[in-house]
Amino acid sequence: MKKKSFLSGINTKIVLAALALSSVMLTGCYKDEGLDTNGPAGVVTLPDATYTLTGSIYDAETMEAITPTSVTVTNSTATVKQGSYSAVVAPGDVTITVKAAGYKDVTTTVYIQPVEKGQAVVYTQPIAMISSAVKPELVDQTYNLNVKAFELDGMTEVAEYTVKVNGADVANPYVGGAYGVLVTADGYHAYSTVVSLPAVKVEKGTATMDVEVKALLTKVDAPAPTKVNFIVNFQTTNGTYFNVQRAWLLNNGVEVADAVATNTSFFSYSMDKEDVKGTYAIAYQYEANINGEPTVLRGTQTVDAKDNYLAFVTFEINDKGEITDSSDELPAIAEETITVPISGGTVTLPGSKVDAEGNIIPNATINGEAVETITLQRLYGEEINEPATLRAYSGTPDGTQFVDPIIINFADVYGGELGDLVVKYKQENGTWASEVNEFTTVKLGEDGYQMKIKHFSEFKADLNLEPEAPLAKADSIVKTTTIGKNNDNEGSTDITIKYNYTEGVIYEKSIKDAVIEAGVKNALAQDFIAQTIKNYLNANGYGEFGETDHATEKKFTVPEYTRVESITTTQHISNITIVFVVNKYQIKMNIEKYTNKVFKVNMTPINHGHGHGHGNDFNAGGGIVEAE
Repeated sequence: MKKKSFLSGINTKIVLAALALSSVMLTGCYKDEGLDTNGPAGVVTLPDATYTLTGSIYDAETMEAITPTSVTVTNSTATVKQGSYSAVVAPGDVTITVKAAGYKDVTTTVYIQPVEKGQAVVYTQPIAMISSAVKPELVDQTYNLNVKAFELDGMTEVAEYTVKVNGADVANPYVGGAYGVLVTADGYHAYSTVVSLPAVKVEKGTATMDVEVKALLTKVDAPAPTKVNFIVNFQTTNGTYFNVQRAWLLNNGVEVADAVATNTSFFSYSMDKEDVKGTYAIAYQYEANINGEPTVLRGTQTVDAKDNYLAFVTFEINDKGEITDSSDELPAIAEETITVPISGGTVTLPGSKVDAEGNIIPNATINGEAVETITLQRLYGEEINEPATLRAYSGTPDGTQFVDPIIINFADVYGGELGDLVVKYKQENGTWASEVNEFTTVKLGEDGYQMKIKHFSEFKADLNLEPEAPLAKADSIVKTTTIGKNNDNEGSTDITIKYNYTEGVIYEKSIKDAVIEAGVKNALAQDFIAQTIKNYLNANGYGEFGETDHATEKKFTVPEYTRVESITTTQHISNITIVFVVNKYQIKMNIEKYTNKVFKVNMTPINHGHGHGHGNDFNAGGGIVEAE
């Protein structure tokens, strides 16, 4: 009522003018209450886009974090913490080189895609590092068989007894395998068993393990055993086991049902003693190349079925290293053959050709000078430390050229599934490369591999692994967080945006499962191919690394008179398919890789022209904004 009395004494025109002026001055004061009828005006000046490259650094085998000795990034300085690195980068190709004590250097390149101003991008590139330590030389674990005989009744040790292992006197140490142990003593029934020793590789110098075997003997006047056990081992005269294709038990010349073993060096069958009738024999079959022709060989051995039967079928080895039996010859595949000793040695090369005038042209020369003696040394360290390498050699004198290539033959223990190999020579910069000529391929034949060498340096035979160009399909996860806060002041203000980003390289299936799915059946070939593919993926930025979320924060400048409407985050994911071709097999790896996360601050200008502001909404909470 007082307000009405006051106006009644004032000229109407003056009152209307005053009200109009008040209306203009109060417009911005109600902006936060949603009463701004003017709408946004002007242009927001956005800050430059920022790009961050970050990633974990880890051991490719153990997945444990590694602290690098140095991380260099193109045109940037990396911040290095235990197990990770981070660097502010610019758009374009960015190369990262990581070094760590005890590991091979890793260099990889990431393409940084330019984005619009006002956005921030975090690229993730985990680094898988491979140990550079020379792996120890591995040898077969050896065992000492310590056999002791005890009376079954009373468990007292028998005073005198005889022990036979595989039909011979005990000859410790033994390597892994199945060994038939026979213990006999006067006044006792014979005791027989098979001892299986694990066939494992250990570091050279590892102590021989002691294995104790207790033979429990029953006296002759004790109740007779109710079972008869037939045990046969197939071996060579040098003590190694020999796998036969098939072994079976015959009763009166007829095969006993279920008494069959295939692809084995050990046959065992047990039956009730009361069922033992007639004559028994062990039959066996094996295949070999006889004079270059596949030949099936068979043999039999009569069995004394009155008691437990332990026997050994021994294949003789002749002076050519061939396995023979009483009727046929079974050539042994030589592990390695060459005209010079492969473990390191020398050989004199005779002249191999005669020219038109009758002069001998030497087979090997250096700069036109004849070479009469060469040395070849097997590089076991290279074979152990390089997953793709089957054989590696050093030939001297370095630079020797051969008129006719020297030939190295070595066995194929991978069932023919690796296919032909490729010859590579060591270059001056320490890398390995193949040469384009008729001897590039190491051919796989019926008798194994054949490598032809025309000149000397360090050379090796590698798996011919041909990865096709990766096919990538982009995917993304977009989330928007509503902010709805103003910087309604003259002058910009800094805020802190807290966010998470995801790092990870995930395989759809394990590498070995992918190899098996492609059709590779030989277990040794499966492991060899899988390890080679793993090495390739690690070296090319696709080393397996589980999905991991990281929390971080970023400073962002909000210009004056600007409203932050929301923050949009886009997590980019690449679904990558790489096909590896080995021999006839196509091995497909489907990989999901988190590549980068883009943060966009969505802002609109506030129409202020009089210098009077409502304030800064970001003061509350310390100017911290949470984004998804």
